[in-house]
Amino acid sequence: MNGKQSTLLGAGVGLVLMAAYLCVATTDTGSGNGNAPAPSSGLASTPFNTVAAPPPTALPHAYPRRSESLADQFSRSQDLRGLVSNLQSLSQQGNGEATRWIAQTYSECWTYAMNPAGFERSAKDSAQAEGNISARVKASFDRVAFRCRRFAGEEIGPQRILELQAKAASQGDLTAEIDIFSQAAPLHPDGPSFSDERRILLMQRALASRDPTAIAAMASLMGVTARPGFAGSMPAGSLRSEAAWNLAACQLGMDCGPSSSLVVSACVFGGICGFNSVADLYSRGLLPLSETPYLNKEILLVVNGAAQHGNNQ
Repeated sequence: MNGKQSTLLGAGVGLVLMAAYLCVATTDTGSGNGNAPAPSSGLASTPFNTVAAPPPTALPHAYPRRSESLADQFSRSQDLRGLVSNLQSLSQQGNGEATRWIAQTYSECWTYAMNPAGFERSAKDSAQAEGNISARVKASFDRVAFRCRRFAGEEIGPQRILELQAKAASQGDLTAEIDIFSQAAPLHPDGPSFSDERRILLMQRALASRDPTAIAAMASLMGVTARPGFAGSMPAGSLRSEAAWNLAACQLGMDCGPSSSLVVSACVFGGICGFNSVADLYSRGLLPLSETPYLNKEILLVVNGAAQHGNNQ
């Protein structure tokens, strides 16, 4: 895997992730994407880049349909600072999903906030270097700069993002649990807190939730850092497996168009530009065409798995 792919897949940020995960792993968390607490039995770009829980159970959702609406708000927002302001009260009330979208907003905006002038220079340099796709490169950088403009000068970097992810997970947000696990697991491959069994429990919960953001978060966890075959027939252990989980999330309703977070982040933060969708990013940018038939089968496995687990709730 080359450097650009590594950037896209994301990386761990040290022992602090282990502490955050272990904190979540010993805290009651909600099942699915809701925030209602459930007893825990122990057991994740963006590039700044995608834990403890029982098997899925049918629990009431404290915030019905909140995931879909907040995802749409994030995707459509032209002022992410304003979105964060609107989410703060929900986060303070214990809504883990709102907390996680604040973290996602900071993930998109922190490099711009740290140095707007430097971000603009990078945009110009990248557009010039890309030649015939310079307009698409510029559009990606412009989207981030415009949406993040009111964060200029604020300190919202990786440490704050991690704190918010840990808070969201402790508040019961499944996607945040997966994000923390997927970042920490590669740093502790032999740790009992990051066993295959616990990956499988997260996978089961994500499928049962049928939440596109949780299923997309599984992409990193089930990609190149996973052991092939550990999850039975479910895709795991390769870049194609990662693609299958992300593209299944697209089919289940996640925004995967040219201005989606994954496409824009791949360009702005990973240097992988010129693609019209997440499917285009993988089919033309990251995977050989010979993988396509196998990829389509793996996408279907995930989509069908979500339907089956959801019906069993």
